[in-house]
Amino acid sequence: SPHIIERFTALCDTWNMNIAELVSRTQPGDGDSAQLFIQITAHSPATQNAANIEQAFKALCTELNAQGSINIVNYSQHDEQDGV
Repeated sequence: SPHIIERFTALCDTWNMNIAELVSRTQPGDGDSAQLFIQITAHSPATQNAANIEQAFKALCTELNAQGSINIVNYSQHDEQDGV
């Protein structure tokens, strides 16, 4: 299905996350549909609740019939100003 990866990158944008790594692959599924496997590592502001982001990610995986994992690395505004 077109634009599936864009749905995941849009989710990251919605939560103001910077994607550090994104790996995706498809595997033949039952019938004509292939299954997407996606793995994302993203940097998130410390003000964001990682549990909420993970829940939104899992909901998107369910909606798109994908399997995935997300690793969220929080950073503080101080780190951002220091260029870390």
